[in-house]
Amino acid sequence: MYHFFKMQFIDVYFKDYIYNINKEEFEKKALYSCFKDGILLSEKLDELVSLDSDTVRNFVDFLNGKGTVIDTSNVIALSMLADMFKVSILKEITNSYKELHAIEIVQDYFSKYDGKCNDEYLNLIADVLYNFFDEVKLLDFSTDLIREIIQKFIYSHPINKSLLDFIFKYIEYSDDSHANFLLNLIPALEDENENYFLEQIYEKSDNQKKFECVQPCHYIYLYKQNIRYKEMLNLIDNLIHRKI
Repeated sequence: MYHFFKMQFIDVYFKDYIYNINKEEFEKKALYSCFKDGILLSEKLDELVSLDSDTVRNFVDFLNGKGTVIDTSNVIALSMLADMFKVSILKEITNSYKELHAIEIVQDYFSKYDGKCNDEYLNLIADVLYNFFDEVKLLDFSTDLIREIIQKFIYSHPINKSLLDFIFKYIEYSDDSHANFLLNLIPALEDENENYFLEQIYEKSDNQKKFECVQPCHYIYLYKQNIRYKEMLNLIDNLIHRKI
């Protein structure tokens, strides 16, 4: 006597089409289980990222064990779907792709920039910010977004003059009165960069406002330098008097 196993499917509704995911395969790959009447996918994952039929097909194919095609145009959407349905394997794959192609993805983002950003792109921009200091569209970002990008960048990259120049350029361009507080993100630096940072502030017409925003460690550096120079001047003064 033969027993036939009836395969169970999960219906995925997108636009006017229904896709089928093998339920057994889905449960192997995804931790998401809050569906009763199938899965309804919206065309917008957030205010920035939209879904199209090709991306949904790629996602369904992956869950059905057929593999998927990832490129710069769909990796963010697939990554967000992986988060949404808790598909850790797909998330690892998209993360690896993003790491390898971060510059291309960010270039593609700026080529289509419409004033919006989300966490996916924000993290990528922070990772490769060194390559985009001259990107004028960054100057249109809100101070809060720039602050978050710089914070993430500083966490894993050394601070150099290029970053400092970018911060000063953003402050000069911005009409946000709080932009000066980006200076508070800069910790104590090595002497060369510290001197450059302080000189750039001093040369600005509103230097007092800017100095009010920096971390106290920069004041300490100035006081120490002042004491050091005084000691050097005293030494020179003594030498001159001996010669006289």
